[in-house]
Amino acid sequence: MPWLVVVGSSSGLELALTGVLGFRARVATSAIRAGDQFALYVTRSAFHNPTRDFTQIAATGIVTGGVCVNEVRAGEETFPQSCSVEIQHALPARNGLPFVPLVPQMAFIRDKIHWSSYVRTSLRPLPQTDFNVIEAALRAAVDRLRLTS
Repeated sequence: MPWLVVVGSSSGLELALTGVLGFRARVATSAIRAGDQFALYVTRSAFHNPTRDFTQIAATGIVTGGVCVNEVRAGEETFPQSCSVEIQHALPARNGLPFVPLVPQMAFIRDKIHWSSYVRTSLRPLPQTDFNVIEAALRAAVDRLRLTS
């Protein structure tokens, strides 16, 4: 099952990009399984400048191990649950794929005007078609970045 993992801090994003997803205790993670795909959605306040930053997709990947009660630290944050992941496609922090242009194509977002209410939870299952749209757009952005580097 594909997941949208909502990351609300730069330290949480850094942790994820090193191969570990950290979750707060209140996040229901029991449905996550090894082999599940995920997309990292970064909130516009993750870098403490919501007037400059924007909601973005930073990476996609595969869960490589089930969630366990294994406390991990990232910066000043502690996450009591975690799982290992493999990042497949990623853009540099603060330079992710803008999410708003993808909203019209997202089936899980029924109200396209008030779309942000659909991404207010830390973990959201995604239809496979939505994950495919996100992954294709991210892969294209990564390829464009490679061509200009």
